[in-house]
Amino acid sequence: PAMSAGIDNAEGDIIITMDSDLQNDPQDIARLLEKFDEGYDIVSGWRKDRKDKAVSRKIPSKIANWLIGVMTGVKIHDYGCTLKAYRASILKEMHLYSDMHRFIPAMGRLSGSKVAEIVVKHHPRIHGKSKYGISRTGKVMLDVISIKLITQFSSMPLRLFGSAALIVFILSFLLSLKTLQMYILHEGYSSFPLVIPSVSILFFFLGLYLTSIGLLSELILKMGDFRLARVKATFTQL
Repeated sequence: PAMSAGIDNAEGDIIITMDSDLQNDPQDIARLLEKFDEGYDIVSGWRKDRKDKAVSRKIPSKIANWLIGVMTGVKIHDYGCTLKAYRASILKEMHLYSDMHRFIPAMGRLSGSKVAEIVVKHHPRIHGKSKYGISRTGKVMLDVISIKLITQFSSMPLRLFGSAALIVFILSFLLSLKTLQMYILHEGYSSFPLVIPSVSILFFFLGLYLTSIGLLSELILKMGDFRLARVKATFTQL
């Protein structure tokens, strides 16, 4: 929330963010700006020689960076480094919540922004206590899934729900074949004679449900685009 408040109130064309724990070096800001002047929209710091504990900080961070890179396709060494430079016009359009500020480079790259990464200094912690550790790994994984859904399926929800529905329909079909086999071979007197056909019917209706959600989501999205186009056309005429 503090970072979001700072971004909302910033008035410059370039926004620099950094941690307040004195582990980032303010002298690196000049180097970020030099790289920024090469035509990039986002310049991210990379704590290559990180001065943190290996088990509680470095290893979870490496796993998280690898996972984010695999899920988003945007390979950056250090998503967790807060020392970054952003083009304000791009950053202010992003709605940040939870720990989403860590994924700004990925969201920016996927939306067409030019992203670069430079090595920055990192000092040992001498004050305060870190609020990050292995316990936040699960939360990071959920945020990664959210980013994946937002960036890949927000404009085409039917593809997401349709893919899930197709898998469920295939399972329902396979279970139906198994039910038919049981009936033909008179295997219906097993210990659980109604389990397989019941699950098959359940999967079939689940597939219909997912398909309906996808169609409704697609309809809502198209209606929103249509209304936005009408509003723009009205303002153009005025």
